[in-house]
Amino acid sequence: MPAVLAVVVVVCLVVLGTRFADTSGSVGDRVSQLFGGAEDAAQQAATDDTRTRELVLSQANQFMIRINTYGPADLDEQDKMPGYVSRVKEVITPKLDVEFEKSVTYAEQSVAEAGLARSVVLYAAGAETIDTDLATVLVTGAISQSYPDPAKEGRIEYEPQLFRYEVRLVKSGGTWLVDDFTPVRGEVEGEPTAPAVPTEQPTAPSTVPPSEDVAGQVVQSYADIVARRQAAVTAALTDLEACGFPGAAPAGDTACASALSGLGNASRTLVASLQGAANPTSQVFVGAPPASIADLVDATSAAAGTLLTAVDAVRPACLTTDSAPCSGERDAVDSASTELVATLASWETVG
Repeated sequence: MPAVLAVVVVVCLVVLGTRFADTSGSVGDRVSQLFGGAEDAAQQAATDDTRTRELVLSQANQFMIRINTYGPADLDEQDKMPGYVSRVKEVITPKLDVEFEKSVTYAEQSVAEAGLARSVVLYAAGAETIDTDLATVLVTGAISQSYPDPAKEGRIEYEPQLFRYEVRLVKSGGTWLVDDFTPVRGEVEGEPTAPAVPTEQPTAPSTVPPSEDVAGQVVQSYADIVARRQAAVTAALTDLEACGFPGAAPAGDTACASALSGLGNASRTLVASLQGAANPTSQVFVGAPPASIADLVDATSAAAGTLLTAVDAVRPACLTTDSAPCSGERDAVDSASTELVATLASWETVG
């Protein structure tokens, strides 16, 4: 065994001697050559870490910008937004795409029916964790929304709504993609405060405490949603009343059928809008309803849902038939309409 160790030592000395045999440089230069490879590897690793961090932050920022930027210009002839959908799909995983497909209809409806335009300004982004193929990033900013002004040319701009999201990314096929994102409530330890992209500074802070300020914005957003949807409900009910509903319409009359269909669509849109506003994965998410309106939001959604069910239950023939079963179907719509109108009236003191 000692003989074997001796041979190993001799071999090592020969290798080292060969490395230092070149007398063209000083001893210090030759030592640097020997150990410089480790330093280069460490420097390369640091460079790779920096590059990875930049890629992760950039992709998280792109996701928040793309998913929150759309408007009437994105609509096609079928009232869909294929360009918007394509932009978002480029930066998300198939898993998140499933949820995105479920909720994008809310955005398309809001744009097509109400002329919604939505944009975002990012204030800051900071990496919380970065592993080999998994990362989380905290992104803060504000979402702005506008609608056509019904009284004059131009648009009505609403107060930007602050947000703070934790964005989860995974590395797939060499590319970082967003796999999930969730709103973050309250203060977050280590949250970045320096402006990120764009370089524009946010507006001056409100004198109202932040939590109260944000809650007030969310309440106003819900009130605005209900006000816009209420107009469609009222118009449909006016048309129904004009054709004599809930009485039976004359044979061959189509006015009541059209008005009833309009009422069903208005109810369906109201439910979808309220659900989308409260759903963090929806493109029209504005925040969880504050306690002051939570019960009213639930009551409005329930009343609209009841009305939608009643409308769908009316058989076409029953619009012009005065039998007891048909009268009962029409009366159910009338009763549900009365309940929804009373619930909507409660919103007049909100906002």
